[in-house]
Amino acid sequence: MTKEAPRDRKNDLINRILDTELKWFLTVNPTLTSECQQHPEAFKLMRSSAFETWSEETLVLYLEHLVDAQSKGRNLVIETYDRIAKKLGHSSLEEWHQKRAARGNQGKLGSL
Repeated sequence: MTKEAPRDRKNDLINRILDTELKWFLTVNPTLTSECQQHPEAFKLMRSSAFETWSEETLVLYLEHLVDAQSKGRNLVIETYDRIAKKLGHSSLEEWHQKRAARGNQGKLGSL
């Protein structure tokens, strides 16, 4: 049995993180798909470039955090966008989506 190379371990961690984050990201607003949601490979490239700078230990801790959140039925991406919506003066992410849909912002950049 060969020992996994450090680079392979790091890539595996990053891919597992990306799979979780992308799944969550694609469910943020299923009725009004944004431009960035239509290009999942671009999402993965952007996120992976950030993760490349993280240590393996940090990646492990972050992945554990994601797995824990997922086991509790949480979607951390939706929670983040919900906080953003509230800072923009909306009562919730759902209200933000409803207002954007009413204005016809379907498919525009930033329409999450």
